[in-house]
Amino acid sequence: MKNVEDGYLQILSVSDINYKAILQDYRNHFHGNAVAVETNFKPLERFKVVFNERDLPHLMGWEKISKNGTGSATKIIRAIDHDDFTLERTKAHHNFNKIKTRMLHYNFLYDVFLEKNINACVMTSDMKPNRLRLDIVFYQEIKNEAIILGLRKDKHMDVFVPTTLHTETLKNPYHFRRRSRVKRISWI
Repeated sequence: MKNVEDGYLQILSVSDINYKAILQDYRNHFHGNAVAVETNFKPLERFKVVFNERDLPHLMGWEKISKNGTGSATKIIRAIDHDDFTLERTKAHHNFNKIKTRMLHYNFLYDVFLEKNINACVMTSDMKPNRLRLDIVFYQEIKNEAIILGLRKDKHMDVFVPTTLHTETLKNPYHFRRRSRVKRISWI
């Protein structure tokens, strides 16, 4: 596991994955914060994204490898803080290979919100089918796959919440959608 010069956690391989380090890094750089995103898409020229540590277990897929696959975000976070939920204890789980790419792409959060290197987002709320019920997707193609960071509108507030971080093949439903250009991302 390496920390880059500006203090961000950098995950380059499975050997760099450490749940506690990922959780702490998310707390340091995202939790409790919000960003305003401006796009060139008229119906959604400006929207707000809020971050909470309880979103991280689902982004990383940790609930899929928790005991019986039923761990709530709060329980998983508590278990990570107490060193009861670790890579060493979960690596043998039959679902681990399904979620490891999520953790390997944790740094995509930096690319989108901190480094602001991603300039494409896709509106998906009207997409059929929309099995994940996502409203907005930040999308980047790399090699033979696409990284998907999906946001869903909060039911109680006019904000969006990070909901999923995963990869799909290049010929995926988001690939064929109109992409909006991200004009600016600012922390608020």
